[in-house]
Amino acid sequence: MVESAVLNDVQLPGTVLRLASIYGPGDHQARLFDIIKRMDDRRPAILIDGAKTEWRWSWDYVENTASAIVLAATDDRAAHQIYNVGEKFTRTQEEWIWAVAQATGWKGRLVPVSEAGLPPHLRESDPVDYRQSLVLDSTKIHRELNFAERVPFDTGIARTVEWLRMSPPVKVDPKDFDYEAEDACLRAALH
Repeated sequence: MVESAVLNDVQLPGTVLRLASIYGPGDHQARLFDIIKRMDDRRPAILIDGAKTEWRWSWDYVENTASAIVLAATDDRAAHQIYNVGEKFTRTQEEWIWAVAQATGWKGRLVPVSEAGLPPHLRESDPVDYRQSLVLDSTKIHRELNFAERVPFDTGIARTVEWLRMSPPVKVDPKDFDYEAEDACLRAALH
């Protein structure tokens, strides 16, 4: 309803931007922290819900999102338009983990396990249907406004890793890193 109100107001040259999940320095949700911490703790393996490995979810690096917002706010061609803002290529969760591994130097394994077989702290708190990916197509903003990402993917991941290492979340619940339970699950999964 808000989008319709903005787009249908002839006095207001509004633009709607639908943003992907944002990562990078300043991410108050520290979306990649759990993965980075496990890698920095030299875990031999990272456990993942097997249904999640091929799941795609649109992300965007914070500086690229900011550039898209500035462009849409300052380019008259954006008036009364809707644009999705996210990386051109939507990676699977497995590809994301390997990208972070490359940035951290982690050499472990990714081990898919059924959700029921995961330790409780690694299960989703709300059910997620991983058969349905959530992908934004950002072709329109690239085509119509000549938008181009300023920060390449690998650079954005490296900067995020560096920032999270220097600025980890203030509150880290040790129960979220129950490595004994993860080790028991890993042994069961590999035998």
